[in-house]
Amino acid sequence: MNNSEIKKILQAYRPEIDQLEDEKIKKALEAAANNTEIKAFLDNELEFDSAISQKLKSIQPPADLRNKILSIVETTENDLSKPNLLSGKSVTTNNIVWWKQAMPLSIAACFMIILALGVVFINQTKINKQHDELNLLIQAVAENAKNSPKLEYKNNQLVELTRFLNDSNSPSPNKLPKSIEDLKSIGCVTMDIKGHPMSMICFKGDRLYHLYVTEQNKLPDLNNNKPTINNWGEITTAAWTINNQLYILSAEGDSNVYNDIL
Repeated sequence: MNNSEIKKILQAYRPEIDQLEDEKIKKALEAAANNTEIKAFLDNELEFDSAISQKLKSIQPPADLRNKILSIVETTENDLSKPNLLSGKSVTTNNIVWWKQAMPLSIAACFMIILALGVVFINQTKINKQHDELNLLIQAVAENAKNSPKLEYKNNQLVELTRFLNDSNSPSPNKLPKSIEDLKSIGCVTMDIKGHPMSMICFKGDRLYHLYVTEQNKLPDLNNNKPTINNWGEITTAAWTINNQLYILSAEGDSNVYNDIL
């Protein structure tokens, strides 16, 4: 199966209904586990399905719904049985002006569902755009790291680098894993990537690590149990958010480069 076929299967996948024994579903899920693009697609689909489900569950019928339905039925039957005062004939359904009649509850319910789905769709579109923006930003960071940006200020003390960034009114890390703090710092530089003011601190361990910091602002929250890992050819990034800041760690190699760091 190609990626397009896999995505079609995952788009229809419902964890609470579909059986994992199904070979197509099993292969599609395996592809998602080994491909960051497909995994991101599946996560968005499941998030969208969950949002729709929660929105539909939140729609509560009016307490007097039953009485309203009976009242509409009774009124309609009475109108149909009344004779026309001029002709003496019963009123047919063709004489009823549809836009003056009470809206059938089934149609009203449909409108409520359509409205709810519209709100969900707008919110989901916004979320998808934010995730696309984040992925493009991480990719741009990986490209920047690959070109080894020139350092503005060199110091082997992290506290001094942080002070320099603060004095420059540039983003500086508020909280780092101790494993990163224990690395030897080399220097830092400030820059703008995709419209986001960023700072980069270079660390030396078994290889060079470039840590990029920016304010999270309108970017999605990545405060998961573990950082989001992405591979961009020879560069692998790890991204996470904490204290309203986005951190992107970049290094040469595959995802194993972070085994002892994160």
